[in-house]
Amino acid sequence: MTFFLCVKTGSGKSLVFEMAPFLFDFIESKQYRKTVTAVVLVVLPLVALMRSQTKILCSRGIKAVYLNDSLTNVPDSNDKFSMDDIRNRHVNSVFGSPESFVCKQRDLLKELGTRVNAIFVDEAHCVVKYGRRAKKNTPAFREAYGRISELRSFFRNRVPIVALTATASKDMVHKIKKDLGILQCLGVIGDPNKENIRYHVKVVNGGLESDFEWLVNLIRREGVDTPRMFFFRHIRHMGELFEILETSLGNQGYIVDSTGQKVRLFDMYHMKTDDDVKESTCASYNDPEGDVSVVMCSTSFSMGMDVKVVKHVVHYGPADDVYSYLQETGRAGRDSVSHCEAVLLKYKHSLNGRHISKNVKDYCKANVCRRVLLLKTFTSAPQPIKPLHLCCDNCSVQCRCCCGCESLASCNCESVESFILSEMESVSNAIDSESSDGSDSDISCEQSEDGDSDCSMEFTHRRPVPISDTDGD
Repeated sequence: MTFFLCVKTGSGKSLVFEMAPFLFDFIESKQYRKTVTAVVLVVLPLVALMRSQTKILCSRGIKAVYLNDSLTNVPDSNDKFSMDDIRNRHVNSVFGSPESFVCKQRDLLKELGTRVNAIFVDEAHCVVKYGRRAKKNTPAFREAYGRISELRSFFRNRVPIVALTATASKDMVHKIKKDLGILQCLGVIGDPNKENIRYHVKVVNGGLESDFEWLVNLIRREGVDTPRMFFFRHIRHMGELFEILETSLGNQGYIVDSTGQKVRLFDMYHMKTDDDVKESTCASYNDPEGDVSVVMCSTSFSMGMDVKVVKHVVHYGPADDVYSYLQETGRAGRDSVSHCEAVLLKYKHSLNGRHISKNVKDYCKANVCRRVLLLKTFTSAPQPIKPLHLCCDNCSVQCRCCCGCESLASCNCESVESFILSEMESVSNAIDSESSDGSDSDISCEQSEDGDSDCSMEFTHRRPVPISDTDGD
């Protein structure tokens, strides 16, 4: 049976394919067995996701591997698997990219034959985003994504395909189903609205050093207690901000962990980051008590990572489309209880990139509910949440529940401020939003499909290098 599942980030979609081998084994054997022989394939877009999922499953005693160009094991896993282990059903979960399954490991899939119980396509929106041509005469960014439906031809006719995603409009759902060859599948389409995230847009000068002086002050003041937060968008900005933090903070940007090693409180994560840095960053963010507080990242960190205790997501410039923005801001508030915030810092010319959609530009310039503008692509009649001060910055101005004023006309109270904007207010010299009208007239840096900028790559390959005690602050 084919199935489509679209539910908001943090809902536990990964449990579907994590539990699947046990379910299929129980159906086949009619009993619970300690040795599970069912095999599922899981298609993921990024090696970092495969590595993370494999590590999690192996730690729980579930036999899992991930395929890239060849069979690879998680470096710190005690389980050693070979190709023969996969062929003989000694591995329950096999993770891989569409390129691995569709192109490089076709012989392995042919040998598996009828022994595969299901194919799961996680982050299924990538099927349309990466697998289709952006223009008629240009190739798809990742052609193999458009060929995933071929996988069924290697197995029995009724092997199910299950598509999983957090962000898909009605039109995109139809396109995904069509490209996967599962138009008649059953499905659950949920509401992507995360009510515990409050949305803000703030106009800034566009000078990184002045725009993020508040962050330097925050890390210097709070140290290891700095609230966890993400910063999304261009590699160029990540590298420059990293350099600003490292230069400004010196030793204050590090702490000494329980093993006596110096650990940096901030780091970068994008497609050009070294694998060991990615591994350490993921490990820290998977641990609620992890030491890394601030991560400057690209879209790579917005898919599938089970990050803990993140309440603040900051975009320096807009995402390309509302799908990406919801996916990226969804890194916050995964416990669905904590009040979190998504702040978009709009600098001069930042809305003029040729990949930025009209919906995103409308969101950035709006004086009406930003949540409604985000969600109207996905639901028919989205509404602001109550109380209004928890919805977005525009709704907060309309909210009267936090003051005793009888009407807007008689109210002189300030709206409820966000943590990030409060920090910025103490040092910011950002221009007034009214003076930015018509400022988006120049073209910004080109972007790759990963959301990363194709601008200068300086400072993009950084490893955690402890500084000596004699270095200055």
